[in-house]
Formats: sequence, structure tokens, C-alpha cells
Amino acid sequence: RLLQQLNVEERNHVITLERWAAAASRWEELLTVRRIAKVTPYFDAEFRMQTGRKLVQESCALYAKYLAAHEDQAAGIQAQEMKLEALGRIRSEGGQVDDIHSQTCAKLGDMLVTLRATEDSRDKAHAEYEAALAACLDARAERDEILKEHHWACTDDTCSIARCRPYFKAKREHESRLAEEGRMLECLRARLEDVLKDVAGGRHVSSATTLDDYDLRMVDACEDLDSATVCDDDYLTADEAD
Repeated sequence: RLLQQLNVEERNHVITLERWAAAASRWEELLTVRRIAKVTPYFDAEFRMQTGRKLVQESCALYAKYLAAHEDQAAGIQAQEMKLEALGRIRSEGGQVDDIHSQTCAKLGDMLVTLRATEDSRDKAHAEYEAALAACLDARAERDEILKEHHWACTDDTCSIARCRPYFKAKREHESRLAEEGRMLECLRARLEDVLKDVAGGRHVSSATTLDDYDLRMVDACEDLDSATVCDDDYLTADEAD
């Protein structure tokens, strides 16, 4: 049954590819390959900027998480150090606190190890944040340079970016769908491999394996064609006369 499901999903994957091939052909006929190629650098830069912005947000949140954890752990270490000082004074006065002192020292050592690991994670998150921010700013600068270079010649009817935006939107959705299907297929193949290993090892395998955990919505990439000349973006770049 699992093999049958894998075959079905592989056929669906091929259908997805064929749908986009047909849709892309219609887009190219509507927009012309030359027009699409001309604005591709703009949309590539815009996509990198959008992806970079997401990475900036994620890495910033991760950095803030480790920063807060580091502050809490540092405060805990300070409390343990004060406790050791107090125990040292008691012991110097003849008090019997050797066991408590040893336990506190051991706990403090563990806390210092944890603190150093948190510092490493914090610094790594900060480095990732800075790299993502730099990449995002570079992509935005590249996009804005394209706008500055050609926007003066732009009109509502001839704007290449306005007319090609639905194509690139559908293209990104198609790529995302392919990636999702690819992950699903990898998971199914891994599960099938595990089943085959279990069968080879003589272990019992349930026949109730299904794809209920997967929900793939097939969206027709052609549906945006009717809105190919509509643009709701703030950035309209020139369509140099084709």
C-alpha cells in the first residue's frame, strides 16, 4: 500500500511539472521571453530581499532568546558565587558546611559550562543575523538600483515589472509546491525503505500506512493569467519598448 501511495504521489509530481510547463509556455507567449528575461534580475533581487528579511527576523528572534537566557544564567551564577562566599565565611568560623560547599561548587561548574554553551549559541545567532541583514540590504540596493536606472521610462501600460509580476508570483508558488512535494516524496521513500528493512528482518509491518498526515493542495499555475496586466505593487519599473 505504501508503494502504491508513493507511485501516486510521483505521478502527481509529474503532473505538477507538466502544468507549469504548459502555464510557462502561455506566460511566455503573453509576455514574450525577452520581457521576462529583462525583468528577471529585478525579481531575483526582490526575492532575495524577501527571503533575507525573513532570515533577519528569525535570527534576530533567536539572538534575543539566547541573550535573555545568558542574562538569566549569569544571574544564577552570581547567586551561586555569593552562596559560596557565605559558606566560606561559615567554614572559616568552624562551621561544618563541607558537603553543601562541594555541592554548590559542582552546581556552579555545571552552570558555567551551560553559560559558555549559551554564549556560543548567542554569538552564532548574532553572526547569522548580521550576515542575513547584509544580504537583505545588498538585495534591496540591487533592486533599487534597477528601479533608479529604468523607472523614468515607465508608464502604467508598458511597465515590464507590473505586467510580469503575476508570472513571477506563479513561478515562486510553483517552486514552493515542487519543494513541498519533493519533501513528501523523500519522506515516503524513507518510510518505504524502513518497511523493506523490517520485512527483510522478519519483523511485522502494519498494513495501515497512509498519507493522512500529508495535505497537498494542487493549485493551477494558469489561474493568474487573467490578471497578467494588473499590478498592485508600489515599485513600477520601466518597460523599455519591446
